Amino acid sequence: MRAQKPELVTAPATPLVSIDEVKEYLRLIPHDSDEDTLLEALVSAAEATLDGYGGLLGRAVITQTWKQKLSDFPDGERIPIAFGAVQEVTEVAYIDESGVTRTFSEWHLVNEPIGPSIALRDNSTWPIVDDRPDAVTISWTAGYGDDVDDVPAQFRVAALQLIGHWYLHREPVSVGASAFEVPWSLKQTISAMRAFGG
Repeated sequence: MRAQKPELVTAPATPLVSIDEVKEYLRLIPHDSDEDTLLEALVSAAEATLDGYGGLLGRAVITQTWKQKLSDFPDGERIPIAFGAVQEVTEVAYIDESGVTRTFSEWHLVNEPIGPSIALRDNSTWPIVDDRPDAVTISWTAGYGDDVDDVPAQFRVAALQLIGHWYLHREPVSVGASAFEVPWSLKQTISAMRAFGG
């Protein structure tokens, strides 16, 4: 079984942190909008750095939908799903040997500390699929919820710390000064929150 890169179908509708929260964290004047464009860019950059496929957290944070194509069903009974917190798997589709797209429903979602997966129901077997790299498509909704209040506080704090670091150190190296790395405490926080099997 060969897996293709997961594809984002629907991006989060809500930013992980608001501009007002960023201003409060950075102790900026709340009604001063001079740097709002920069702060919005930093929020987007922090989300891209932490969240979703390739993000340092290895998981989805705010509700978002994804799909992934596979060349076949696995030899074993489970298919791992990326991104940690999976709310639901919306569809398992496959292309049969005749080239017809079908839906497979003999599975259930398993959420375990090592990561979520799709498991075969008892006395079921995976279908036979056509010989092609995109024969199987898994679609799912991931994230802790639609609202920032649904997200564990440590994820939002990590985003604020990253934004704060970038805001204060706008260049990676200053002439006559040392390079400004991401602080060790933030690295440790991100490492501790990273999803298993993400």
